[in-house]
Amino acid sequence: MTIYNAEAGTEEATLEIPDGQVAELDWLNPDAFVSASGVNGQDFCLVERQTDGQWRLNKLNKAVVGANAADDPFCSLAAVSSNTVAWLQGSSIWTMNITSAAVAKLIELPVDKTNKTIYASFDYSKETRRFLISCVDNKADTLWQLPLDDIQSLKKIASMRRTHTKTWNDAIWINGGKGFAYVVPSSASAGLVVQSPSGGQPATHFPQKSIQYFTASPDGQHFFVVGDLNDQPGANIWEYAAETKALRCVVPASEKPWQYAKHIEPQMTSIKLSEAKPESVVICPPAGYDRRNPRKYP
Repeated sequence: MTIYNAEAGTEEATLEIPDGQVAELDWLNPDAFVSASGVNGQDFCLVERQTDGQWRLNKLNKAVVGANAADDPFCSLAAVSSNTVAWLQGSSIWTMNITSAAVAKLIELPVDKTNKTIYASFDYSKETRRFLISCVDNKADTLWQLPLDDIQSLKKIASMRRTHTKTWNDAIWINGGKGFAYVVPSSASAGLVVQSPSGGQPATHFPQKSIQYFTASPDGQHFFVVGDLNDQPGANIWEYAAETKALRCVVPASEKPWQYAKHIEPQMTSIKLSEAKPESVVICPPAGYDRRNPRKYP
């Protein structure tokens, strides 16, 4: 992992992360952050800038949580104070005090086993001290807000009937936690949905377009989007001004090999490989795949 000084455009340090790539990280303060890496995000590291300007990495002694790492996938990490991080794992949000290494379960989120509830991600607003949690099941995609200081006030703030096979893209707070935005995957309602702080009906930008990832500026007025917004193969990086609807290509996809590429929609399903319980899988089918054609695709 490499740390850069964005203002100076210089590299400050390159650190070796134990046990695999970084799944998530968040800053405790300008001179320290916590990263989650390893199998299923189980390994936490504290990275701090020393008084001499050098960066040092220390592995934190975090207890393993959840009955089974495979059944409780790690999703998201957020710093909720200068010495405490929270993370979503399975259907639970946990906290850890970096100083004492004390781990505690903040909340067990409601699960409908019949509809196969999956909590896909969360975002945290330091300004309002609230989590934004995305959830999918067999019937609907939902967004929930949870105040850190009142965990009994879990509230559903958005819901959409499930008409696709993807999990929701990460939902994020905008405007200092007063509004939020999220991507609806391929369906009749596909697009970038933005809920303004003033309330009212959310606005859908780029309807019927394939968006793979997005993030927003702190004021919630500018979005950086990865996706096929111009109906051309390849995922360009775009800058979009929501108020003026001005769109600018920041990083274009190269002409080759994208001119030969075909878009593929991954599909989530489950298969039974033995007498054991079914395994959740993601299938990347051939381009133009039609599961209704058993002769061509048995």
